[in-house]
Amino acid sequence: MPKRIDWTPKQQDEFLELIATGSSMGQACAAFGVAPATVYRMAIRDVEFQAKLTRARMDQQDAEMDKIIDMADEASTDDWQVVKLRIWARQWRAAKLAPKKYGERKVIAGDEEAPLTVQRIERVVVGD
Repeated sequence: MPKRIDWTPKQQDEFLELIATGSSMGQACAAFGVAPATVYRMAIRDVEFQAKLTRARMDQQDAEMDKIIDMADEASTDDWQVVKLRIWARQWRAAKLAPKKYGERKVIAGDEEAPLTVQRIERVVVGD
């Protein structure tokens, strides 16, 4: 039977604070001695916890984006490729977990000089 979490509100807040300040789900779970799957099951059962976890994950991406600037500034000529990969991985994760804020936006639009127009193309088959 899966382990059930009986956290106090204070423990929940401490766990969510770890997530919100940039710890991964795995790191936060390790700090509390639970598996990520257990936390996800808890979120399914407890709608209020699920909302708080979702908010913490959004804050987590903000914290990671703040760290990226420091990482770039601290890169040296010896480790810049490793730093570049770490930055890319954080950007990718942020785009997946917070797509509205960090995802790539694709805008299909025209401008005043070349507005978009809708054209209908029909195929006419002429019989024998």
